[in-house]
Amino acid sequence: MGLTSKQLSEKKTTSDFFITYYDRQGYEEEKITEISNLAQKNKVTWINVVGLGSEEKIKELGTEFDLHPLVVEDVLNPAQRPKFEVYDDYILFVVKDFNYYPKNQEIKKEQLSIILGPDFIISLQEQRTNTFDFINKSLAKENSQLRHRGADYLAYRMIDTVVDNYFVVVEELGNFIFNLEEQLIEDSSSEILGELQQLKREIISFHRLVSPLRGLIYSSNFKDNQLFTDETFVYWRDVDDHLSTVLDKIQMFRDIVNGMVDTYLSNVNDNMNQVMQVLTVISTIFIPLSFLTGLYGMNFQYMPELGYQYSYPILLGVMGLIVVTMLVYFKKNNWL
Repeated sequence: MGLTSKQLSEKKTTSDFFITYYDRQGYEEEKITEISNLAQKNKVTWINVVGLGSEEKIKELGTEFDLHPLVVEDVLNPAQRPKFEVYDDYILFVVKDFNYYPKNQEIKKEQLSIILGPDFIISLQEQRTNTFDFINKSLAKENSQLRHRGADYLAYRMIDTVVDNYFVVVEELGNFIFNLEEQLIEDSSSEILGELQQLKREIISFHRLVSPLRGLIYSSNFKDNQLFTDETFVYWRDVDDHLSTVLDKIQMFRDIVNGMVDTYLSNVNDNMNQVMQVLTVISTIFIPLSFLTGLYGMNFQYMPELGYQYSYPILLGVMGLIVVTMLVYFKKNNWL
């Protein structure tokens, strides 16, 4: 079974809203149904929306936090390309989150939108995944860094978790390429070419969806933004380093796969050349044989050899000798 990538299936037709409040002293999480008076003073407010089906409620959420209509439109569009946009009081991140499912050898991707404000974060997922499980566990611990830092650090942890998922995908891609490379050595069937072409498309797609985040923190909109503290900026540099590593590996995989395609085509050409070589040898052997059979197949009245008692076995012997001589010659010259 080949490694495949696809958008998460079975889209949620509704949306679940979860709200988390935390500070140094406490942490509380609950599921909410009403969108009103969500922010709390002196606490970080994290609203996680699972499913993009309830558009009206998501628009209400946008109104509650005074989000621009274009921001709401972007987060509701699962086909939105990854980007980073700065508004007056908040920042929008749109990234693609990848999750690997070893049972089916599938890499499923979903859009993750993160809106960072002074003391709040809104995250929107297409479906519930395990991406934020580690963050929730960290928030439950009283001595965790998350509880002692602001919303910008939570945004960093979210993006960092997404980038960590990229490493898992890259590792699986590497394993799949290694296995496919071994198969290519043993077998050059058309199925291998199909898997190589599919793998090449997956790598290009992955690179296209990840690369917009590279170098993001060095833009003036990011470095000079008041929503990021100097303490947190150090962590964002670490994320950028990880992204660079991921993209370098993806570029290496692209080169390897291109080389594997060239190897496959070379193997096919070699096999074709071997077939043509055998056919050429056979044709060459039959040239003198065809000449002899054509010569003695002519209907002349006077051909002295035809009346000789041993003409037929002698002719067969000569033809056999020609075949053996030519085969030995071809073998000696490594043409067979």
